[in-house]
Amino acid sequence: GEQRFWIHTVFQTVDELAAHCADTARKGAMYHACASYNDDAYDRFVVGDKGVRTQHNALWCRSFWMDIDVRDDGKSYPTLAAAAAAAKEFCQRIGMPKPLAVDSGSGLHLYWPMTEDVPVDQWRVYAGKLKGLAIACGFKADPTRTADQASVLRPVGTFNTKYDTPRPVRALTPAVAYPPNQLMAALALAAETFSVPDEPVAKPATVAIA
Repeated sequence: GEQRFWIHTVFQTVDELAAHCADTARKGAMYHACASYNDDAYDRFVVGDKGVRTQHNALWCRSFWMDIDVRDDGKSYPTLAAAAAAAKEFCQRIGMPKPLAVDSGSGLHLYWPMTEDVPVDQWRVYAGKLKGLAIACGFKADPTRTADQASVLRPVGTFNTKYDTPRPVRALTPAVAYPPNQLMAALALAAETFSVPDEPVAKPATVAIA
């Protein structure tokens, strides 16, 4: 099984991140941070504790995303095909364009890439609408992931090592980048249609920046 600890590696560009994933894909579990971050590290509450990938440190987002589990437990989708069909129906119901769909080896990841960076505070408002829409429509996405700017997901081209035989993480559909205003307008309209309230946004705790 996978070892449960984090080793953070900071990159200045997406190309550097992609090259790193390609070089080390077969050496164990790997995740990419879904947002960009302000500082490589900063002091948190405990003296000497350094934070990197935290909600407070997140700065920009360039996609919306969802994480859908696939397991036969009665609470999730039993197969990848069932999850994909539900995702297609969900997107049609809320008026969102086709996402990039990724087979994570144990589930389905959906991304709506954007043509421009969106500040985290603005992103969180609309990601909250997407989270609420999934709940309203009965779409079984992980609610803890959709509106969390500090989320990590598995990069395409790496491997899911939860299993005796590692499973490849692969793109199922082409990636298309959409203007942020197009996606945010669709989410706002759908939230109004389905009477989804704005999600309360907790203010991040004050930290001392190193």
